[in-house]
Amino acid sequence: MMTGNLKSKRVLLIGANGGVGAAIMRELLDADAAVIATVSRPEKISKFRADFPGAEDYIALDLSDSEAVLNHLAKRLADVDRLDAVIHCPAICVFGAAEVIPLAAVRESMEVNLLSALAVYQATIDHLRRAKGRIVFIGSLSGKIATPVMGAYVSSKFALEGLVDSMRQEASQFGVSVILLQPGSIATPMVDRCIDELTTTIKQADAGTAELYKGMYENAHKQLIDQQKNETASSAAEVAAAAIKSLGDPQPETRYRIGADAHFLLEACRTKSDREMDSIILGESAA
Repeated sequence: MMTGNLKSKRVLLIGANGGVGAAIMRELLDADAAVIATVSRPEKISKFRADFPGAEDYIALDLSDSEAVLNHLAKRLADVDRLDAVIHCPAICVFGAAEVIPLAAVRESMEVNLLSALAVYQATIDHLRRAKGRIVFIGSLSGKIATPVMGAYVSSKFALEGLVDSMRQEASQFGVSVILLQPGSIATPMVDRCIDELTTTIKQADAGTAELYKGMYENAHKQLIDQQKNETASSAAEVAAAAIKSLGDPQPETRYRIGADAHFLLEACRTKSDREMDSIILGESAA
């Protein structure tokens, strides 16, 4: 069972070039782990290798095609003699009211945020079974608390919660720990991309949609900007620290909450009704 010292432990890090992924990469290398890192596109590898020269291997992996993820990882890992842990941390966020969001955008969100996680699990579970290892998924507060105009992202994260529960139950018989991190708001470059995307969504909305959902779009936009400015938002380093802790804890938790908003809202949803939670969210939405 994987506990304590990560020195020489082999870890597969999916989505290493993101804000949280890079922070986790730094922690793993500082702990002298042997890291196999995936990045989103081949052209990113050279820069990533220069930034993090200590990795064991670098793989370009397009997470928008889960079948390709499964096949490519299975081939690349075929000759790996041991894999102690996997961390899956990428996600995309697309915006739009459920009434008008393109189905293709929802499908892409599901591919990256949900199906790629399942593909990674399927490609690595035999390795983890032999090592009695651990697999960690970066979820979200949005996997428990819904917010308007974020239905695609929210639904993918809600689905990830259920998928992780099933995987955890199935893998427990093999001594494999399946762990979910639940961060609240995080100040990362992803939020900047979300702000830009939501700005574009608002500009491109037709007159009817703009009139119907103007307030909700604008409130979501304001919340994202506030999130980047908010000194209480978690940093990527804090999420990385929780990921490393989940690998080292002798008896890991099934879920790790990260951030004050995650603690507050996840506790609130245990005791409050749906309508009470709706009032909280619509009054002061938390992404």
